[in-house]
Amino acid sequence: MQIKEFARQASLPAKTTRYHEEIGLLLQLRRLENGYRTYDGSDISRAKLVACARTLDFSLVDIQAPGSFDSFRFSDKITLPATR
Repeated sequence: MQIKEFARQASLPAKTTRYHEEIGLLLQLRRLENGYRTYDGSDISRAKLVACARTLDFSLVDIQAPGSFDSFRFSDKITLPATR
């Protein structure tokens, strides 16, 4: 899926998604031949985990730390409130 659909499913603005990609919070980003970003369910789970951690006042640095959330499994059934 492309960024617009990813952002909708992850309940995050596309701009936030791009920033998380830039600083390395979204792992193993893939691009199509035309340069468009492409995402899958594991990326959505990771984005939801980051958003949840932010609501618990984890800093982006804490979330980005090696191993901090790598083994954590985030259920796709959990929904987050819409962004402001």
